Amino acid sequence: MSKLLAVLLVGSLLFWPVSLRADVSHPDVVIKNGADSRFYREKDVGVFLQIEGIANLDAAKFTKAVSAFKNLGLKKIRMVINSPGGNLFAGVHLAQAMMKARAEGMVIETRGYGMIASAALLIFSAGSPGHRFVAPGSVFLYHQVAQSRLFDTADLQEQRRRAKQMEKMQNIFDSFLKMSGVNIDEVRKEFEKWGKEYIFFSGKAIELGFADGLLYKFK
Repeated sequence: MSKLLAVLLVGSLLFWPVSLRADVSHPDVVIKNGADSRFYREKDVGVFLQIEGIANLDAAKFTKAVSAFKNLGLKKIRMVINSPGGNLFAGVHLAQAMMKARAEGMVIETRGYGMIASAALLIFSAGSPGHRFVAPGSVFLYHQVAQSRLFDTADLQEQRRRAKQMEKMQNIFDSFLKMSGVNIDEVRKEFEKWGKEYIFFSGKAIELGFADGLLYKFK
């Protein structure tokens, strides 16, 4: 992570709400889901927390949450996101699970705080159109798909072949963002100016189509 991004992230924490969690001691809020406290009920909305790196089991946990919320008769899920990103394919899987829930009639509201970076861009932008909100001062980061050590090789011909595979992976990432209404052509244009990573904030995220509006405004 670059020094600039680290400074920006610390600054963004000033805008983090005092508490993202509901009063889970209230009987109307708690959902009995074992040791997993990442999802719970808050009045007529189901809440799912994505406040860590994206991992392989996240899509399964989200699907479990959707099932629990449906059983309670809830029709809206609020996904709270503060994530540095993570596994690309896990991010794609989670975005697919969100799109499936939307296709089944569930409204997915995404709320971004702190940092929405890398693969977290996929899940934040996969919220229902008109229901993607971000806190002022939040940091967004777009970068080239990282090359895994699995792709390391000294053979030049193999390097070229694997470079093409990486390009296909980047196209998958960008295609998902485009499907969610992101102006990916403008994003790529800005990325080329910045180099290795493109860092931007809440207002620009709205302008580029990642978000639909601010969660609140300062008076």
